Amino acid sequence: SVVVIVVDIRNPLLHIPIALYEYIVHDMKLPLVLVLNKVDLVSQEFIDEWYGYLSEKFPTTKIVGYTSKAKSTLGKGGVAHRRKLITSHLTKADRQATLVNSRKVLDVCISVWKERYTVDSVQRAKGYPTIGFVGHPNVGKSSVLNSIIGSKVVSVSRTCGHTKHWQTHFVREETGAGIEETEEGSGDKIIAELCDSPGLVFPFIWDKSQEDGFVARHVYELCGLYPIPQIRETFSAIRILAEYVEVERLYNLKQDTESYGEEWSPYGIIGTLADKKGYTLSKGGGPDLHRAGLEIIRDVVDGYVLLVWNPPATDQKVKENRTLSHED
Repeated sequence: SVVVIVVDIRNPLLHIPIALYEYIVHDMKLPLVLVLNKVDLVSQEFIDEWYGYLSEKFPTTKIVGYTSKAKSTLGKGGVAHRRKLITSHLTKADRQATLVNSRKVLDVCISVWKERYTVDSVQRAKGYPTIGFVGHPNVGKSSVLNSIIGSKVVSVSRTCGHTKHWQTHFVREETGAGIEETEEGSGDKIIAELCDSPGLVFPFIWDKSQEDGFVARHVYELCGLYPIPQIRETFSAIRILAEYVEVERLYNLKQDTESYGEEWSPYGIIGTLADKKGYTLSKGGGPDLHRAGLEIIRDVVDGYVLLVWNPPATDQKVKENRTLSHED
């Protein structure tokens, strides 16, 4: 009845395949809801900019934000401070915020279902909508679904591609608890049927005449769409990261000109971090560059290092000023 695309607020356009949007809205003619997940990682101004841009680009789509935190985790400090903020245990206020935000997502889905279909239509015959959750790996589809249901019925993991199967659950009106099998025999009224799907990244054809539209695999790595243990080379991803974020400052790295040169480079950043952390190879005792590089990429995926993309109209200005740091 309704399709929900869950996207990571840090790079929304990457997670909204245009072909999928066209298929849902124009071919299937289904109502579409965009859930901007992990909004606690960024500022309210950043959220408002993306909301305005997406509302203009996808005018028939409902957009709603979601987070499991009561307060923004954006603040001054380096990686260690941000890690502490994000990994802190959920407070009572956080649990209340999760409840409110998940209910908002569900209410929007039910609202668009009622607006789209008349009372006597086939879609309204069973009395509740079937809501399908789709999206890239690691954007938080299962986490959003669990919060709506009210209990952990879908396994979640920081590893992309953790969800392997199509899963269906029901939401009851009174308790919000999930029903594992069917709705028959339950005590409360069913208000929605939720479908969780595995996150998939489909291949694309790169037209050399449209190089500006090309998305490098290394951007996928930084956005959590590629399994981190399978990354064989980290320098390219760190190079992209360093164009936007002052990595050396966030990790409080001291430049070693004798070992890594006078200018910061991906090699210098990774090598200096390896030396600082004591990451060495078993043979020869040299710095373990691959381990240090993977740690930086993992920190980006988890949000400890904040890498975001502004809406296209302002992206180039931000890149020139290198303002995408934690202090901002």
